[in-house]
Amino acid sequence: MQRDSRLHSPKRADIYEHPNPLVRWTHWRRLALALKLCPPEQETALDLGTGRGLLLPGLLARCHRVYATDIDRRRDGDDFKDWAKGQSFLWWAGEGVAKGLGLRAGSRLGLLYADGAHLSLKAESLDIVFCMDVLEHMPPNLRQLTIAECYRVLRPGGSLIVSMPREKGLPAMLRSLVRGLLMGKDCPGEAHAGYDSLQDLAAVRRTFGQVSLGYSPLPLLGRLNPTLPVKATKA
Repeated sequence: MQRDSRLHSPKRADIYEHPNPLVRWTHWRRLALALKLCPPEQETALDLGTGRGLLLPGLLARCHRVYATDIDRRRDGDDFKDWAKGQSFLWWAGEGVAKGLGLRAGSRLGLLYADGAHLSLKAESLDIVFCMDVLEHMPPNLRQLTIAECYRVLRPGGSLIVSMPREKGLPAMLRSLVRGLLMGKDCPGEAHAGYDSLQDLAAVRRTFGQVSLGYSPLPLLGRLNPTLPVKATKA
């Protein structure tokens, strides 16, 4: 997967540009595996909780029009607004992607300031929705509403691709051990420690019915993997 330094904060240590190549690989691998679940020549896609827009170049290569949504980080009181020169986090990410790909503003990439439970998109207007490492940062009630909202905006036959960290049991223990070995004292604390991916997986199954599971970053290791990629298809 092509990396673009313009998508990263110059002030923050970025896990996707970590000095340890194995750390970088495991994180980029998660995005690459998710993009493989997106068939080519899709009409419209949504990257829900786009963050720095790391997934957007890959989506724009597969889809005619892509929407990126996130909350407006100017309200969070952190340092994002400083390195974004007063613009919002979402604006900065979208601007970097558009310039990097030579796109005219607004031509194929639309930016939406919204949380996942309140998308300003018409019902059955999208072919595919990506929700990568987002649900674990939401309160439980908002996670359920977000899953329902993804179902609402998808066309029949459309798919939700959602990534969930496995923060309980043996996968969580192995994740912490490997991160400690690879990152040492630079290993960040988990903001979503204790997150129960099985609850959200059950909610996706109830909402969509048709669900297929994967494992990341090493599918051959099966349930020992720390991340659970899920593809849910709307009937």
